[in-house]
Amino acid sequence: MAIIIKPISKHPLLFVHIPKCAGGTIKYYFNITYNEQPNNYGHCKLCSYKNEVPSFDYDKFFKFTCLRNPWDRLLSLFKFRTQASLRKKDTYWNNIVQKKINFKNWIKIIKEDTEYRSIHCASYFSYLSHNKANIDMDFIINFHNFKEDFNKIKVFKNRKIYYLPKDKKTKHKFKHSSKHKDFRNYYDSDSIEIVANIYKKDIDLFNYDFDNYKFANYSKYQNFEKIKQLAKMNK
Repeated sequence: MAIIIKPISKHPLLFVHIPKCAGGTIKYYFNITYNEQPNNYGHCKLCSYKNEVPSFDYDKFFKFTCLRNPWDRLLSLFKFRTQASLRKKDTYWNNIVQKKINFKNWIKIIKEDTEYRSIHCASYFSYLSHNKANIDMDFIINFHNFKEDFNKIKVFKNRKIYYLPKDKKTKHKFKHSSKHKDFRNYYDSDSIEIVANIYKKDIDLFNYDFDNYKFANYSKYQNFEKIKQLAKMNK
């Protein structure tokens, strides 16, 4: 979670940073870092934000986030943490690496480990519902359509959108990305079903699909009219 205030942006913004959903790239663009920005609360859920900021008024902010197909996100999380576990001295992930637990078996572990899952693999709904009943977002970026969606909120910045260096295939390179093949290569029928059950609410809410993974229905949470109004106000 990060509050992005003037003069960094044209309008006060509130970004909900969900792990492995391009949050590092978005914060990089808005010059938000953990050490330099006092209004950066990491992966904070919207419903708990009032505990961090007394008298917080949601209506003053343009609230946005970026979401990713849940099957893809879990693999990215696994690959990123296992690749960086020794460097970060993370006991949990060092144990996963030392025991040579592969992704499919890890999925079975988090199926039972509800405590770890609720903290590190929480549902999108739990992140985005400030009253634990309804999602309160002005715009949701589709991770799988990142460049096009992110360009729609560039009106909140006083310069052209900045992208990180591109790789040899001229595809956008995300900050803090993990290296792996197409996520569908790492699943079998059992692990597909486990994730489907864990994230059933998110899957039903946004119409996620394992095979047609780039599609998601965020139309209800993409307030283009508000973007236009705020853009006019801040010219």
